[in-house]
Amino acid sequence: MTIYEPGDLVRLRFYTRDPATGALASATSATVTITTPDGVVGAPSSPITASPAGTYDYDYTPGAQTGFHLAKFLATGTNAGEADAWFVIRSRRSVPLPEWTPELDAVADWIPGRTLSSILTPGVESYLGTFTDTTTPTNEQVSRLIEAAVAYVRSKVGATVDSTLYDEARAAASVVAAAYVELAYPTRDADLNTYDRLWAQAGFLVDSLADSNTTITGGSTSLAQSLMPTWSYPDPVPWGDTLIP
Repeated sequence: MTIYEPGDLVRLRFYTRDPATGALASATSATVTITTPDGVVGAPSSPITASPAGTYDYDYTPGAQTGFHLAKFLATGTNAGEADAWFVIRSRRSVPLPEWTPELDAVADWIPGRTLSSILTPGVESYLGTFTDTTTPTNEQVSRLIEAAVAYVRSKVGATVDSTLYDEARAAASVVAAAYVELAYPTRDADLNTYDRLWAQAGFLVDSLADSNTTITGGSTSLAQSLMPTWSYPDPVPWGDTLIP
């Protein structure tokens, strides 16, 4: 279950599969219905299109009402199915998340092996490309790590990132969050090696972002640049060449 702030964009993803093979396959028609915490059931959405096959994305912007919301996905006809997704709207952040906050699938792009669903068809190994309540870690757990990643990037870059650098900031936070996932949920020694490589990449991206942001907005350079060693030497004496054997 994922936690959002009022006004956040809630991005939902559902899947339909061929019942014979277990492979992702589109249904004839699919809609989403949202039930708010006060029990009001909204009208079904307009039919949503799968892209790619069997993968349905639905964006929902909740109002100010906090509490548990239920999204009900219903697919009919060929490859019919249904699924429920709960999410929570509540105010819990002292500072709203910035526009460049990465989505779950942006983090998953760096660690796709973490998106294996625990609900498997025998003989079929399917990577979802994002985090859900059936992955380890879940979408809610990764969402909290994304918030921590954003806080880390802000601590290095500053609270204000120029709008022309939002893509770079999103990429940096994505790698930081992916590293946090590998550190928090290791299943084998190699996962910590992956963490080391991700963290090194994250450091490079964050430092580059800090320097680019400084160039545009002013302020101090990145910590990595400020700690670079410098050297100076006295001018050579005129007879210096005679000292060469």
